[in-house]
Amino acid sequence: MIKHTKANHFFLLVLILTCKISVFGQVNYLPATIIDNKNATINGFIDFREWVTNPATIDFKKTETGEVNQYTPQDIIYFTVAGEHFISKIFTLDETPAKDRDAPLGIAQILVTDTIFLKTLVYSENGLGLYLYRDNNDKNHFIIEKNKNFTELLLVKYLNRESNLMVNIYVFHDQLISATENCPALASQIKKTDYKLSDLVEIVSSYNACSEYTESYTYPISKNKKLFGILAGPTASKITYASNSTFNKDNYNFGIGIGSGFFLDIDLPGKRQTMWLNTELYINKFSTTGITDDTSSFFYEHTSIQFNILDLNALLAFKLQTNSPHIKPYFNLGVAATYSLINDNEKIVDKENKYTQEITTKIYLNEIEKSNLHFTYIAGAGVSLNNTYFLEFRYGRAFSISDTNGYQDDFSLFLRYAF
Repeated sequence: MIKHTKANHFFLLVLILTCKISVFGQVNYLPATIIDNKNATINGFIDFREWVTNPATIDFKKTETGEVNQYTPQDIIYFTVAGEHFISKIFTLDETPAKDRDAPLGIAQILVTDTIFLKTLVYSENGLGLYLYRDNNDKNHFIIEKNKNFTELLLVKYLNRESNLMVNIYVFHDQLISATENCPALASQIKKTDYKLSDLVEIVSSYNACSEYTESYTYPISKNKKLFGILAGPTASKITYASNSTFNKDNYNFGIGIGSGFFLDIDLPGKRQTMWLNTELYINKFSTTGITDDTSSFFYEHTSIQFNILDLNALLAFKLQTNSPHIKPYFNLGVAATYSLINDNEKIVDKENKYTQEITTKIYLNEIEKSNLHFTYIAGAGVSLNNTYFLEFRYGRAFSISDTNGYQDDFSLFLRYAF
């Protein structure tokens, strides 16, 4: 016979939510438009994957319940979905490794020609355009378009044979200066430009503004993406006093409570939304009880203790997550400042005289040592769906909760929702 406890119901709910995330997180059809090789414009829906690397294929259907067709860059010349624009192009890429650890010994180029989808960063009918292709080795290829001619901007890296040091050749500086020669004031800015998306978009847009060319599309640049939302979930907390305390480590049971609050996650620049600064302000309320028996030469002493605690936590942590399309595992690591808004405790002592069997009872209120302010180390792991829904298991240990350096362990299961 199965007992239907509250705990069983809760874990069943978590299992259902997890299954829903697994099932519904696999596809994400959004309104889209494609232009096929016959120059026909077709509206429908594309399975949008928040592509980290440029897609090799897309899944498209004309209606929400229609048949799914897969298209390659050979099949269509353009598509747009979720505010992003892609064109297909036969292009020769420099696929020489971009990471220092993989750099070739001496100057070398690995050239590969393929038909690919290029992501549009800046489009101008008569001016300078900019496109991005990110390959499977996490290398960014930035490509400019001028007068219908496409050119890859090159950053050459190699290991010097004699000095065994890395050498960078900023070929793209000269390429950009040449492409923007009718705006010579940009040259000094170009020489300071890094080979990264935000810098290059700024240069290309500055040139189009200087030349009075109209841009019909510019990729929105956000230096820091922010997520603001709410969190809530069950907590299990246990208080432990140090061995030299009157209240030893066997006194207290786990107290079950509820934690809830707000969070603000800030994407760190240059980390492509894989590293975040995670700040939270949340409250954890729980009660815990403990019983201890002590025997002295004259008395039996039975002590019952109960805490009622309302903790306010200000958390500062780093959140690392994968950059997969929809479901993103992540983990948190940080520290929280914890302040006890309510720290009520009650101690009931029954003292029995061994010889007379007389029992005396005393009640003590708020006399158990517990600091109102302490610091908590936090570690957590979770999974996010589209950076909107989060399910996270977290452990925290608060140190120096009393003058005798006890600690408080907190286990939490949070559901987080970003607006």
